[in-house]
Amino acid sequence: MDITSLNLTNHDGLNLRNGATQIKIMAGGGGSSRFDPIDTTQYSVEETCAIVEAAKDWNTYVAAHVFNDRSVNRLLDCGVKTFEHGFFINDETMQRISKEGGYVVPQMWGLSPDLAKNPLMPKDKLPLIAELRKKYGTFGQRLLENEVKVVFASDYVGVNSDAERARRYEIYWRAEAFGSNYEVLKQMTSNAGEMLAMSGPRGTAKGKLGVIEKDAIADIILVEGNPLEDMSVIGATDAWFDADPEYKEIETIKLVMKDGKIYRNKL
Repeated sequence: MDITSLNLTNHDGLNLRNGATQIKIMAGGGGSSRFDPIDTTQYSVEETCAIVEAAKDWNTYVAAHVFNDRSVNRLLDCGVKTFEHGFFINDETMQRISKEGGYVVPQMWGLSPDLAKNPLMPKDKLPLIAELRKKYGTFGQRLLENEVKVVFASDYVGVNSDAERARRYEIYWRAEAFGSNYEVLKQMTSNAGEMLAMSGPRGTAKGKLGVIEKDAIADIILVEGNPLEDMSVIGATDAWFDADPEYKEIETIKLVMKDGKIYRNKL
Protein backbone atom coordinates (compact mmCIF):
# COMPACT_ATOMS: atom_id res chain seq x y z
CA MET A 1 0.00 0.00 0.00
CA ASP A 2 1.41 3.38 -0.97
CA ILE A 3 1.45 6.49 1.21
CA THR A 4 -1.64 7.99 -0.44
CA SER A 5 -3.70 4.85 0.10
CA LEU A 6 -2.53 4.64 3.69
CA ASN A 7 -3.67 8.22 4.28
CA LEU A 8 -7.04 7.46 2.67
CA THR A 9 -7.70 4.42 4.84
CA ASN A 10 -6.63 6.29 7.98
CA HIS A 11 -9.04 9.09 7.05
CA ASP A 12 -11.89 6.59 6.47
CA GLY A 13 -11.15 4.93 9.80
CA LEU A 14 -11.38 8.30 11.55
CA ASN A 15 -14.74 9.00 9.89
CA LEU A 16 -16.06 5.61 10.98
CA ARG A 17 -14.77 6.07 14.52
CA ASN A 18 -16.64 9.39 14.57
CA GLY A 19 -19.90 7.62 13.73
CA ALA A 20 -20.07 7.39 9.93
CA THR A 21 -22.32 4.53 8.82
CA GLN A 22 -20.77 4.21 5.35
CA ILE A 23 -18.11 5.94 3.27
CA LYS A 24 -18.86 7.98 0.14
CA ILE A 25 -16.17 8.95 -2.35
CA MET A 26 -16.06 11.26 -5.36
CA ALA A 27 -15.06 8.99 -8.25
CA GLY A 28 -15.28 11.71 -10.88
CA GLY A 29 -16.44 15.24 -11.62
CA GLY A 30 -19.95 16.63 -11.42
CA GLY A 31 -22.40 18.86 -13.24
CA SER A 32 -21.77 21.73 -10.83
CA SER A 33 -18.08 21.02 -10.13
CA ARG A 34 -15.87 24.06 -10.63
CA PHE A 35 -12.55 22.33 -11.25
CA ASP A 36 -13.11 18.63 -12.09
CA PRO A 37 -14.92 17.93 -15.39
CA ILE A 38 -17.77 15.44 -15.35
CA ASP A 39 -15.98 12.98 -17.66
CA THR A 40 -12.99 12.49 -15.35
CA THR A 41 -12.20 9.36 -13.32
CA GLN A 42 -10.78 9.94 -9.85
CA TYR A 43 -8.88 7.70 -7.42
CA SER A 44 -6.57 5.04 -8.78
CA VAL A 45 -7.46 1.36 -8.60
CA GLU A 46 -5.16 0.97 -5.59
CA GLU A 47 -6.70 3.91 -3.77
CA THR A 48 -10.27 2.82 -4.50
CA CYS A 49 -9.64 -0.75 -3.37
CA ALA A 50 -7.91 0.50 -0.20
CA ILE A 51 -10.97 2.58 0.69
CA VAL A 52 -13.29 -0.39 0.13
CA GLU A 53 -11.04 -2.63 2.19
CA ALA A 54 -11.08 -0.13 5.07
CA ALA A 55 -14.89 0.00 4.97
CA LYS A 56 -15.16 -3.79 4.83
CA ASP A 57 -12.93 -4.03 7.89
CA TRP A 58 -15.59 -1.98 9.67
CA ASN A 59 -18.37 -4.21 8.24
CA THR A 60 -19.88 -1.51 6.07
CA TYR A 61 -19.76 -0.39 2.44
CA VAL A 62 -18.63 2.35 0.06
CA ALA A 63 -20.84 4.62 -2.07
CA ALA A 64 -19.60 6.79 -4.93
CA HIS A 65 -20.53 9.96 -6.78
CA VAL A 66 -20.02 8.86 -10.38
CA PHE A 67 -21.31 9.39 -13.92
CA ASN A 68 -19.38 7.41 -16.54
CA ASP A 69 -18.67 3.79 -17.48
CA ARG A 70 -14.93 3.83 -16.84
CA SER A 71 -15.39 5.12 -13.32
CA VAL A 72 -18.25 2.75 -12.47
CA ASN A 73 -16.36 -0.32 -13.69
CA ARG A 74 -13.28 0.64 -11.69
CA LEU A 75 -15.51 1.00 -8.63
CA LEU A 76 -17.11 -2.38 -9.27
CA ASP A 77 -13.68 -3.99 -9.62
CA CYS A 78 -12.96 -2.90 -6.07
CA GLY A 79 -16.35 -3.74 -4.56
CA VAL A 80 -18.12 -0.38 -4.31
CA LYS A 81 -21.83 -1.03 -3.78
CA THR A 82 -23.82 2.13 -4.60
CA PHE A 83 -23.53 4.55 -7.48
CA GLU A 84 -24.94 8.06 -7.10
CA HIS A 85 -26.08 9.66 -10.40
CA GLY A 86 -24.63 7.38 -13.13
CA PHE A 87 -26.55 9.00 -15.98
CA PHE A 88 -24.01 8.23 -18.70
CA ILE A 89 -23.49 4.49 -18.18
CA ASN A 90 -24.32 1.97 -20.90
CA ASP A 91 -26.46 -1.17 -20.71
CA GLU A 92 -23.47 -3.45 -20.18
CA THR A 93 -22.41 -1.50 -17.10
CA MET A 94 -25.98 -1.51 -15.80
CA GLN A 95 -26.11 -5.29 -16.17
CA ARG A 96 -22.87 -5.63 -14.25
CA ILE A 97 -24.22 -3.47 -11.40
CA SER A 98 -27.32 -5.68 -11.26
CA LYS A 99 -25.33 -8.93 -11.35
CA GLU A 100 -22.95 -7.80 -8.60
CA GLY A 101 -25.70 -6.61 -6.24
CA GLY A 102 -25.16 -2.88 -6.55
CA TYR A 103 -27.63 0.00 -6.38
CA VAL A 104 -27.98 3.17 -8.46
CA VAL A 105 -29.09 6.30 -6.58
CA PRO A 106 -29.83 8.99 -9.17
CA GLN A 107 -31.49 12.37 -8.86
CA MET A 108 -33.79 12.20 -11.86
CA TRP A 109 -34.48 15.94 -11.99
CA GLY A 110 -31.05 16.17 -13.62
CA LEU A 111 -32.72 14.95 -16.81
CA SER A 112 -35.86 17.06 -16.45
CA PRO A 113 -36.80 19.89 -18.83
CA ASP A 114 -37.71 21.96 -15.76
CA LEU A 115 -34.03 22.13 -14.82
CA ALA A 116 -33.74 24.90 -17.42
CA LYS A 117 -36.08 27.02 -15.26
CA ASN A 118 -33.49 27.23 -12.49
CA PRO A 119 -32.83 30.97 -12.10
CA LEU A 120 -29.22 30.22 -11.18
CA MET A 121 -28.59 28.19 -14.34
CA PRO A 122 -26.10 29.97 -16.66
CA LYS A 123 -27.68 30.62 -20.05
CA ASP A 124 -24.75 29.00 -21.85
CA LYS A 125 -25.58 25.71 -20.08
CA LEU A 126 -29.11 25.48 -21.51
CA PRO A 127 -28.12 23.82 -24.82
CA LEU A 128 -26.11 21.23 -22.87
CA ILE A 129 -29.10 20.44 -20.65
CA ALA A 130 -31.27 19.90 -23.71
CA GLU A 131 -28.62 17.72 -25.35
CA LEU A 132 -28.16 15.52 -22.27
CA ARG A 133 -31.91 15.08 -21.88
CA LYS A 134 -32.23 14.04 -25.52
CA LYS A 135 -29.36 11.55 -25.28
CA TYR A 136 -30.03 10.09 -21.82
CA GLY A 137 -33.75 10.70 -21.37
CA THR A 138 -34.49 6.94 -21.26
CA PHE A 139 -32.05 6.38 -18.37
CA GLY A 140 -34.77 5.37 -15.91
CA GLN A 141 -36.39 2.89 -18.27
CA ARG A 142 -33.03 1.36 -19.14
CA LEU A 143 -32.21 0.82 -15.47
CA LEU A 144 -35.43 -1.16 -15.09
CA GLU A 145 -34.85 -3.12 -18.30
CA ASN A 146 -31.42 -4.13 -17.01
CA GLU A 147 -32.89 -5.11 -13.61
CA VAL A 148 -30.90 -2.56 -11.60
CA LYS A 149 -32.15 -1.79 -8.12
CA VAL A 150 -32.73 1.95 -7.76
CA VAL A 151 -32.99 4.03 -4.58
CA PHE A 152 -34.71 7.40 -4.19
CA ALA A 153 -32.75 10.63 -3.60
CA SER A 154 -33.33 14.28 -4.44
CA ASP A 155 -29.68 15.41 -4.01
CA TYR A 156 -30.66 19.05 -3.77
CA VAL A 157 -28.53 21.56 -1.90
CA GLY A 158 -30.15 24.78 -0.74
CA VAL A 159 -32.33 26.33 1.92
CA ASN A 160 -35.08 24.17 3.40
CA SER A 161 -37.85 25.49 1.14
CA ASP A 162 -35.73 24.87 -1.99
CA ALA A 163 -34.91 21.33 -0.90
CA GLU A 164 -38.57 20.62 -0.08
CA ARG A 165 -39.76 21.81 -3.49
CA ALA A 166 -37.05 19.74 -5.21
CA ARG A 167 -38.00 16.65 -3.20
CA ARG A 168 -41.68 16.94 -4.08
CA TYR A 169 -40.88 17.56 -7.74
CA GLU A 170 -38.50 14.59 -7.74
CA ILE A 171 -41.30 12.26 -6.62
CA TYR A 172 -43.47 13.49 -9.51
CA TRP A 173 -40.71 13.40 -12.10
CA ARG A 174 -39.53 9.91 -11.12
CA ALA A 175 -42.99 8.50 -11.67
CA GLU A 176 -42.84 10.03 -15.14
CA ALA A 177 -39.27 8.90 -15.86
CA PHE A 178 -39.74 5.31 -14.67
CA GLY A 179 -43.32 5.03 -15.87
CA SER A 180 -44.44 3.38 -12.64
CA ASN A 181 -45.65 4.74 -9.32
CA TYR A 182 -45.08 1.28 -7.82
CA GLU A 183 -41.41 1.32 -8.86
CA VAL A 184 -40.84 4.73 -7.28
CA LEU A 185 -42.55 3.64 -4.05
CA LYS A 186 -40.15 0.67 -3.91
CA GLN A 187 -37.21 3.01 -4.42
CA MET A 188 -38.37 5.09 -1.44
CA THR A 189 -39.01 2.13 0.88
CA SER A 190 -37.88 -1.49 0.42
CA ASN A 191 -34.99 -0.82 -1.97
CA ALA A 192 -33.66 1.92 0.30
CA GLY A 193 -33.98 -0.36 3.32
CA GLU A 194 -32.01 -3.12 1.61
CA MET A 195 -29.26 -0.71 0.62
CA LEU A 196 -28.89 0.84 4.06
CA ALA A 197 -28.81 -2.62 5.63
CA MET A 198 -25.39 -3.08 4.00
CA SER A 199 -24.00 -0.79 6.72
CA GLY A 200 -24.49 -3.73 9.10
CA PRO A 201 -23.46 -2.98 12.69
CA ARG A 202 -22.46 0.57 11.71
CA GLY A 203 -26.07 1.35 10.84
CA THR A 204 -28.12 3.28 13.37
CA ALA A 205 -31.39 1.36 12.87
CA LYS A 206 -32.15 -1.16 15.59
CA GLY A 207 -34.17 -3.40 13.29
CA LYS A 208 -35.10 -3.98 9.66
CA LEU A 209 -35.86 -1.01 7.42
CA GLY A 210 -38.20 -0.80 4.45
CA VAL A 211 -40.65 -3.49 5.55
CA ILE A 212 -43.74 -3.71 7.73
CA GLU A 213 -43.29 -6.82 9.85
CA LYS A 214 -42.60 -7.89 13.41
CA ASP A 215 -39.40 -6.45 14.95
CA ALA A 216 -38.87 -4.04 12.04
CA ILE A 217 -38.33 -0.32 12.62
CA ALA A 218 -41.79 1.25 12.86
CA ASP A 219 -41.32 4.05 10.30
CA ILE A 220 -44.82 4.25 8.85
CA ILE A 221 -47.10 6.80 7.22
CA LEU A 222 -50.85 6.51 6.71
CA VAL A 223 -52.15 8.26 3.61
CA GLU A 224 -55.57 9.34 2.48
CA GLY A 225 -55.66 8.13 -1.10
CA ASN A 226 -53.76 5.64 -3.22
CA PRO A 227 -50.20 6.59 -4.29
CA LEU A 228 -50.25 3.74 -6.81
CA GLU A 229 -52.75 5.86 -8.70
CA ASP A 230 -51.84 9.38 -7.56
CA MET A 231 -48.41 10.30 -6.18
CA SER A 232 -49.64 13.72 -5.08
CA VAL A 233 -51.07 12.10 -1.94
CA ILE A 234 -47.48 11.73 -0.70
CA GLY A 235 -46.47 15.19 -1.87
CA ALA A 236 -45.62 14.83 -5.56
CA THR A 237 -46.10 17.95 -7.66
CA ASP A 238 -45.26 18.95 -11.21
CA ALA A 239 -44.25 22.44 -10.01
CA TRP A 240 -40.61 23.06 -9.07
CA PHE A 241 -38.96 26.46 -9.44
CA ASP A 242 -42.35 28.02 -10.14
CA ALA A 243 -43.92 26.37 -7.08
CA ASP A 244 -45.00 28.37 -4.04
CA PRO A 245 -41.80 28.84 -1.98
CA GLU A 246 -43.75 28.66 1.28
CA TYR A 247 -43.83 25.26 2.96
CA LYS A 248 -47.21 23.59 2.70
CA GLU A 249 -48.20 20.55 4.73
CA ILE A 250 -49.15 17.44 2.77
CA GLU A 251 -52.69 17.20 4.07
CA THR A 252 -53.24 13.69 2.73
CA ILE A 253 -50.50 12.29 5.01
CA LYS A 254 -52.61 11.69 8.10
CA LEU A 255 -50.15 9.90 10.36
CA VAL A 256 -46.36 9.86 10.63
CA MET A 257 -44.63 7.33 12.88
CA LYS A 258 -40.85 7.06 13.27
CA ASP A 259 -39.24 4.27 15.25
CA GLY A 260 -42.60 3.53 16.86
CA LYS A 261 -43.20 7.12 18.01
CA ILE A 262 -46.06 9.12 16.53
CA TYR A 263 -45.01 12.59 15.34
CA ARG A 264 -48.18 13.52 13.47
CA ASN A 265 -51.73 12.30 13.91
CA LYS A 266 -54.64 13.83 12.01
CA LEU A 267 -56.85 10.76 11.99
